[in-house]
Amino acid sequence: MPDGKRAEEDAGELLRQIEFILGATKTGLDIIDSQLNLRYVDPEWAQIYGDWKGRKCYEYFMDRDSPCPACGIPEALRTKQVCVTQELLPKEGNRPIQVTTIPYQDKHGDWLIAEINVDITQVTELQAHLHLFKMAVEASTDAIGMAHPDGRHFYQNKAFNELFGKIGESPVNEVYVDQKVGEAVFATIMAGGEWSGAVQMRAADKTLRDIVLRAYPTKDEHGGITALVGLHLDITEQRRAQEEMLETYRKLEAANAQSEQSLRNLKQAQSQLLQSEKMASIGQLAAGVAHEINNPIGFIFSNMNTLREYISDIKQFTQQATEITSLLAAGDNAAAAGKAVFLQAWMKDADLGYILGDIDKLVAETVDGAERVRKIVLDLRTFSRADQGAKSTADINAGLQSTINLCWNELKYRCTVIKDLGDIPEIVCYPMKLNQVFMNLIVNAAQAIKDKGTVTIRTFQEGGWICVQVSDTGCGIAKENIAKVFDPFFTTKPVGKGTGLGLSIAYGIVTEHGGKIDIESEIGKGTTFTVRLPVGGLQDGS
Repeated sequence: MPDGKRAEEDAGELLRQIEFILGATKTGLDIIDSQLNLRYVDPEWAQIYGDWKGRKCYEYFMDRDSPCPACGIPEALRTKQVCVTQELLPKEGNRPIQVTTIPYQDKHGDWLIAEINVDITQVTELQAHLHLFKMAVEASTDAIGMAHPDGRHFYQNKAFNELFGKIGESPVNEVYVDQKVGEAVFATIMAGGEWSGAVQMRAADKTLRDIVLRAYPTKDEHGGITALVGLHLDITEQRRAQEEMLETYRKLEAANAQSEQSLRNLKQAQSQLLQSEKMASIGQLAAGVAHEINNPIGFIFSNMNTLREYISDIKQFTQQATEITSLLAAGDNAAAAGKAVFLQAWMKDADLGYILGDIDKLVAETVDGAERVRKIVLDLRTFSRADQGAKSTADINAGLQSTINLCWNELKYRCTVIKDLGDIPEIVCYPMKLNQVFMNLIVNAAQAIKDKGTVTIRTFQEGGWICVQVSDTGCGIAKENIAKVFDPFFTTKPVGKGTGLGLSIAYGIVTEHGGKIDIESEIGKGTTFTVRLPVGGLQDGS
């Protein structure tokens, strides 16, 4: 076979391969002259839009009578530079595409335009999700800071700016009062571990603030560290208020128990402490939710970077393919064959087949991460909705599941959770108050486990009662303390780890619902709390 004939057949085969790849990646290719007449449309697009010969590009693709206002062709012809725009295809339900407009001259010196049209539907959706994630982080009341894996600071949200001001690359030197603590924090998370605890930090106004810090690394799908994250909860005023209220309580307890005024002050102080305990629970919840959100966001960022690299390779491929198509259209088969040999070698080196297969996987993983964040946000919104003093009919199992989701960061590192949720009827109640009870019991169960254990959550109906049972395999409670666990301010936790109000609040809420709460415990074996609520729920006047 003559060399010219073979080159022509090779070039034709390569064109068919190019057109197949363009179709598989939803990448359209068309060639347009300076009068906006179509000179070439790849077969995949022609199957959708029909015969293109003798048609203007704007009427063929956009169903318009005149050129598109945002068309990049005039600018590309004027500047003789590549122009990139985004457009919607009305004939395909406004499918978004990115149009790369490439001006070039044919062998006669006439200027032509090659348009590479890449489907960006999934990219647009991912960008929208990413924008929502960023808005959520910016709206967080926790001060959130992020650093590169080597410790250089690069991001801080609005709450961080308000608390610490704008800081440089080294937060250890700028915000930590004790730099050794800061160095220990960063050494831990840079090695892949997590750090949490109370630290003192220097605010923007130079005051010293008491901060509950949770620091951890985000990792990609291979376990590599992508960023270092710090969640900062300022408890300075809360701690000061608690210390002042506890001091007031001690003074009132020592005063005349028969003094009516002293009793009123004592009740007021107790009420304030109850509110403080609720706020502390919310703060703990927010830190856990932020942690759960940041993990999927970490691999979403990683996947987006990989997709950016893949798109760059696909653009390079389509540009080379466009040049070959143009040479073939111009009849320069020898040059096209030379380009084809180069492109085949490039395709093998770039492993384009792997890239095409990996795109769907990356997108699926990213969408899965977005779905995880969406579910967490929905659970948080449900949990935080105010009761506004009104009763409502509620599904106890649904409330438990939502509470478990929000407490998951407290559970997953300590224990295995077994759920045995029975078929129970809905009841009239204050749903958010009961969720507060469930959260206190579940978090206490997790914290009672020192190493690794089990937390079992059951619901069932027993006669005229709806029963919610939370059991743990933790350290258990001494017999002499069982009678005291519902007393205000009683706690077996170390100083600074709890106010002793959580179970007292739970007891009050269950009693308000006409229910009972029982406890069974054995040292070294664990504890079981059983909440019993009447099947009839709250009655009128309750």
